[in-house]
Amino acid sequence: ESAARAVRRDDHAAARAFFDRATAEYAKVAKVEPQQRADLLRGVAELDNAEGKLADSLRHAKESVAALADLAPTSPARIDYWRILATAQVANGDPGGAVATLQRALDVAHAALGENSYKVADLENDIAVAQNGQGRYREAIPHLEKSIEITEKLRPDAHVATAFSVVNLGSLYENLGDY
Repeated sequence: ESAARAVRRDDHAAARAFFDRATAEYAKVAKVEPQQRADLLRGVAELDNAEGKLADSLRHAKESVAALADLAPTSPARIDYWRILATAQVANGDPGGAVATLQRALDVAHAALGENSYKVADLENDIAVAQNGQGRYREAIPHLEKSIEITEKLRPDAHVATAFSVVNLGSLYENLGDY
C-alpha cells in the first residue's frame, strides 16, 4: 500500500525501496499468498513502466498474472492484473497483444460484473486506446462511445468522469480527419 501511494505521487525512489523491502520479506517466508505476490508484482510492473524499464514492466506484469494461476479463469479478480499487462504490452510496442488481453478481461468483466460497471467502462476505454495505437481508429470509436455511455449511466452528473474518454474520442476523430 505504501509503495502504491509512492508510485501515485511519482516518488519512484521511495516506491522502489518499499517494493525491495517487501520482496526481501517475501523471500524469507515459506509461502506467500498468490494474491499478495500478484499485488507486489503488479506494483513493481507499474513502477518499472513509470521509470521507463519497459521490458522489466512486461516481465513483472506477466508474472503478476501468472501468480493468479489458481484462480478460476473467469474470476473478476484477474481484471486489474490483465489491465497492467496490457499497459506493459502497449509500452513495449505490442498494442495487438494488449487488445487481446483487454478483450479477455472485458469478457470476464461482462460475465462477472454485468454490462454497466466502472471496470467495463475502463476496459472499453483501454481497448480503444490500444486500437488507436494500431491505427484501428474506426474500430476504437464504439469502445469509447460505450465507455462514455456506461460512465454517464453510473454517474450522470459527474462530467469529469467521462472526460478522458471524450478526449480520447476526439483524438480518434482527429486521426480520421473527422472534425
